[in-house]
Amino acid sequence: EALVVRKVAIAAVAGILKQLKRPHKKVSICPYKVGGCQKTFDFKAGDRPDNQWLQYDSKNIPTTKESWESCCFVEKTHWGYYTWPQDLLVYASAAQQPKLGRTREDMSEAELIIYDHFSDPEFVERLIKFLSLEDRKGKDKFNPRRFCLFKGLFRNFDDAFLPVLKPCLERLISDCHESTQRCLAEITAGLIRGSKHWTFEKIGRAH
Repeated sequence: EALVVRKVAIAAVAGILKQLKRPHKKVSICPYKVGGCQKTFDFKAGDRPDNQWLQYDSKNIPTTKESWESCCFVEKTHWGYYTWPQDLLVYASAAQQPKLGRTREDMSEAELIIYDHFSDPEFVERLIKFLSLEDRKGKDKFNPRRFCLFKGLFRNFDDAFLPVLKPCLERLISDCHESTQRCLAEITAGLIRGSKHWTFEKIGRAH
């Protein structure tokens, strides 16, 4: 097989996964109400009382299912920096989102082809070996296409492939070669971004 064909195939599957992405419900919220402060019409960049709830607080980390689901997560990093959108939409709770932990009977024909391949330890092992090869000596870089592939897998199939991928990840962690660590970073980044809609329990198990 030509390497160029494999590279195109990775981009193609990532695109297919994006097409198969299930729509997630969003709800409108008032940032001032969430922050417990009065609405202002001034434009002021940086830290303000109305965007404190959006900022990371090491003293207020959600460690239970109830606290996790009560949080409002805003994925656009620029929202709230100096002002808010007129209609601020955030993702609804996990209970209102598409079903996780689906069985084969719940999947479409296109999803089943991907599911069956990435559930096969032998296929995954061969893929990881290919992805961890050095592309250009001394010039290996984080590949956004490979990242999008794993992001799509974890987004569309949640943690279904973790049992198969975990032994591969553990092997990659113990290997100090640059190309191996680059591959590990691509998969890990895909896991972090792809788990956005996972439940509190699934995220806890992934850690």
